[in-house]
Amino acid sequence: MPGNKLNRKKGDALLMTMLILFSIIAVAFGGAALVINGLRNSNLSSQSTVSYYNAESGDEQILYALRKGNATLNKDGMVYNGQSIAMGSAVISTTTMANGGSYFVNYDQGVNNIGALISFTAVGTYQGVNRSVQVNF
Repeated sequence: MPGNKLNRKKGDALLMTMLILFSIIAVAFGGAALVINGLRNSNLSSQSTVSYYNAESGDEQILYALRKGNATLNKDGMVYNGQSIAMGSAVISTTTMANGGSYFVNYDQGVNNIGALISFTAVGTYQGVNRSVQVNF
């Protein structure tokens, strides 16, 4: 009988070793999953920032054209670089940036509680991520 008790203790040590080993592996995989998710979110955040700046470039281009007289507004829409643009249409069609992203700008007019509202909405895209910026005046 004493031999059986000794064999059981050896089996308990093996079982305990396996449990500790599996626990360590589970913690390692859990930590790796957290790191991978963090890296993925960081990449998405940087793409989103670039998309935002691409959209901001589109709105800034329109505002600059209005300031310099290259674009004028009228009751039917606007004239941009000699072309008539109807309300609800794209003022600037898709423009590719040096960073590989792009943007386009839509123009719309409406009325709010303080009068006429002119709106330019630029949508920037970078590696499949879209961000929009709207300018109202």
